Amino acid sequence: MLRAICLWALLAAAGAAHAGGFAIVPLRVELGANRASSLTVTNTDEAKTFEVRVVSWKQQNRVDSYEPTNDLLVAPATFRLEKGAAQVVRVQLNRPLDATEHPYRIFIDEVPPAREIQANTLKTVVSMAVPVFVAPAAGRVAKGEAALSVALVQDVLKVELRNTGKANIKLKEWVLSSAQAGDLLKVPSAAYLLVGNTLSGDYPLKIQADGPLKVRVRTDHGTFMADVKR
Repeated sequence: MLRAICLWALLAAAGAAHAGGFAIVPLRVELGANRASSLTVTNTDEAKTFEVRVVSWKQQNRVDSYEPTNDLLVAPATFRLEKGAAQVVRVQLNRPLDATEHPYRIFIDEVPPAREIQANTLKTVVSMAVPVFVAPAAGRVAKGEAALSVALVQDVLKVELRNTGKANIKLKEWVLSSAQAGDLLKVPSAAYLLVGNTLSGDYPLKIQADGPLKVRVRTDHGTFMADVKR
């Protein structure tokens, strides 16, 4: 019988298409042999000014890091939208393809009006990030590769998932199951795991279940499973 479970709370929140009175589509950009794409920003609130910036994207466990880059060109880089208006932002690849997938993010930032900014005050604005992946020269990788290991030590579930393949993995769902009771827990996730990165953590787990436990991770590049070591 399942008493209480607290698992992967940080990964449970999914990304949203709307924030702060504006929306962006699509939520992901793929580039490669097709070196150009576009985003559409729609303003559903009062008139706003937006800034578009491109950064390279790296990961270390749960920490994302960014650096400005010219590998992608965007136009326009700044624009103003009245309520109900939309703007198409062009995205152009500005580097040659090679044997490696390259991840980026495009940030769409709301720019606060200058008249609202006063000395010693903080103006809160909204920023949304769209992931961009540049496929290897050989083409998009269809199937992912990952190493998953899980251990239960004194009611703490120790999880490690490493992306050992050549393409990013987008998580969809973590499932904890028992051979006798079936699925005990399903946790949705929208986290990205970049090539070569490892996602690990310790999670409190209080459960009464006889027999072996298993964790499987569903992603957009396949499902990965591991027995829970005790």
